[in-house]
Amino acid sequence: MYRAMDFLLEAHDEVQREVFWSVRNLFNLEVDLIFVDTTSTYFEIEGEDEDDDDESGEVTRGLRKRGYSKDSRSDLAQAVIGFAVTRTGIPVRCWVWPGNTVDVSVVDEVKRDLNDWKLSRVVMVMDAGFNSEENRRTLQGAGDAYIIGEKMRLGKDGKLPEALSRPGRYKMLANGLRIKEVITNKDSVTARRFVIVHNPEQEERDAAKRAEIIAEAERRIEALGDLSGKSHTKAVCDLRAHRVFGKYLRELKNGNLVINKAKVAAEAKLDGKYLVSTSDEELSAEDVAMGYRQLFEIERVSLSSFLCMGQFHIVRGGG
Repeated sequence: MYRAMDFLLEAHDEVQREVFWSVRNLFNLEVDLIFVDTTSTYFEIEGEDEDDDDESGEVTRGLRKRGYSKDSRSDLAQAVIGFAVTRTGIPVRCWVWPGNTVDVSVVDEVKRDLNDWKLSRVVMVMDAGFNSEENRRTLQGAGDAYIIGEKMRLGKDGKLPEALSRPGRYKMLANGLRIKEVITNKDSVTARRFVIVHNPEQEERDAAKRAEIIAEAERRIEALGDLSGKSHTKAVCDLRAHRVFGKYLRELKNGNLVINKAKVAAEAKLDGKYLVSTSDEELSAEDVAMGYRQLFEIERVSLSSFLCMGQFHIVRGGG
């Protein structure tokens, strides 16, 4: 079994390509729209793999590394698994990277590997973790295009993207979603096409969740009144820096904490919304919105199969 894994590790590119082309021909797969995402899986064994230098000076990165864990196990080393699937969830290709790999750093490799398979023109769908100016240029190379998620807040001050501040009417879709198309820097080489998607049901859930957070923050502020001296100062600092409650608080000149109503109001304007951009000028705004929404549906059905596909990499990597 281990010898077979050694062979698969050496030949995985060829094996994946032949399997995909066999499946594509058998089922006449449509590969005009490809969904790409990553996940992580951790190792129970302790420690990380060292990076190795060969005689030529080339560095081979160890597989088991600590990084952002989607399993909430930052205490353990992990590997990152990338996968590309068709619009119906059929696997196209998978990748395995060291556990400290970030999404934004792998787009060039993914695009290059898929181009090697000569899939004709495709639109790649990715979430905001892959988004950067350089990656957007890469994704629309060779006549291809992208649909990619955009961050709703920019920089340390949480400034809204320009597209979210543009006026315009929403269009109601049959499934209850509302969409609005925005083009920034129109008639310029820097023009970009965005689609704002609003989900009324998600808006209700977001508002209810924030109300619970605010209520708990108020309870904790009230509890500070029972403290004094250093314990009070430390408790104020801890609450102000809290990952969940801190962003809704502001400190008065006298050192007391209160709810930041301006911040609450600003967050409420984003309830139920997400922002998507595309380089394809022909797709309708509805197709862009639904293509991105489908990414999350694809994740549910394809993740388990790609974890299995990545196991021969992971076992040989020290797991």
